[in-house]
Amino acid sequence: MWFSGGCKITTEEEGQKAVVSVAGKVTIGLGDVKLREAISDLLDQGVRDFVIDLEDVSKIDSSGIGELFAAYTDVRSRGGTLELRSLSDKIPNFPDYPNGFA
Repeated sequence: MWFSGGCKITTEEEGQKAVVSVAGKVTIGLGDVKLREAISDLLDQGVRDFVIDLEDVSKIDSSGIGELFAAYTDVRSRGGTLELRSLSDKIPNFPDYPNGFA
């Protein structure tokens, strides 16, 4: 579990995927770095397939969105997959990708 200011990140397994649940604020200085660290640590442990669950996110800014794109790039470069879950009302004007990036 990672916690930084207003952001809490937990992980669990769901089949062959790691579910990274994010709660609170994912804004510059509050969670953006923690999200990056969580994904990076799991990639270093050999995890390749991810679901990022944003159901309990109360706010996300451009830094947080940038971290989602960076996570996607890192995961894909290592042959993995990344799916976003529960992002509809959390991220206004998020690009319309089916299942996030999946």
